Amino acid sequence: MPERMMPEIMNGRGSTVANAYLERRFDTFPVHLQLDTLRSHSRSMHTQRGIEINLSLEGDAYYVVGTRVYRQMPGQLMLVPGHLPHQIYVDPSCSYRRAALCIDGEGRSRAMPQWLPLLLQFPRLSVSGCSQMTLPPEKMHAIQASLTSIYDEMNRQHEAGWQQMVVSHAIQLLVLIERSFQAGSESAPVGITAPAGQGFDPAAILDPIEACCQYIHGHLKEDLTLQKIADRFHFSPEHLTRRFKRNKGISLYQYVLRQRVLESKRMLLHEPGMTMTDIAYAVGFGSSQQFSRVFKSVLRTSPSDFRRTGHDGQDKSIPCRTNKA
Repeated sequence: MPERMMPEIMNGRGSTVANAYLERRFDTFPVHLQLDTLRSHSRSMHTQRGIEINLSLEGDAYYVVGTRVYRQMPGQLMLVPGHLPHQIYVDPSCSYRRAALCIDGEGRSRAMPQWLPLLLQFPRLSVSGCSQMTLPPEKMHAIQASLTSIYDEMNRQHEAGWQQMVVSHAIQLLVLIERSFQAGSESAPVGITAPAGQGFDPAAILDPIEACCQYIHGHLKEDLTLQKIADRFHFSPEHLTRRFKRNKGISLYQYVLRQRVLESKRMLLHEPGMTMTDIAYAVGFGSSQQFSRVFKSVLRTSPSDFRRTGHDGQDKSIPCRTNKA
């Protein structure tokens, strides 16, 4: 654990408060989902009704639960019983992104009492201690899909039946979690340092392909291989290849090239002091020759001609579809 985080963690453990916001939410509905981007803070430990299910999406954090400290990394799922004092602490040098689903396991909500027995029958809702697992890629994406469905329905509160849909998706999620534990995915707390990317759209945070794209946008200078991106977002390379092509209409490799060319266009127009070689390296090309060759194949004009005229040719060599197939 980074030494700079120890004073923050120890100071936050001195008192415990009830999570008043969540208590109010539970009074009206037994399920609450929030998408968080968290940074360093000095908030106290807190308790709440029910159970909290945390899926780590980006970055690195420490969960203090009772008297134990757990390190949480992307692709890990953590179940925290609400009666245990808990809090999240984030390295001040980065941010941490998660999806947190809270379920009122005590069944005191005024809404939908006829559905609550279905939610409350799962053993994981009555665990006395914290549970943590590292998800294999297929489990990770199935759970993300369930969370996305819950998120979508909770944004449809003006439509009939949204409460029933949220509860049904929550039941599906709990089944997936129960099966994951039965399959032996539970693990001892582990972690790695994973610097957070920049500029993520909170509304799309649960979509792994959009997360891949936004990671690419913020790391064009780096070596963006299929294996590296697949590992970071808990895909197999084969699954990422198929899903990316289905979602975007082009391969991940083509998408990376296109984003590098688009960023180089901006630099050519707005960074007159940068040489062609400077721009090539800044957007991730290995040489100015490779930069020029790819730029011309995409835009039908050379980088130098584009800088001089501000116009490119017809950009038809790498189509990019933004809607899902």
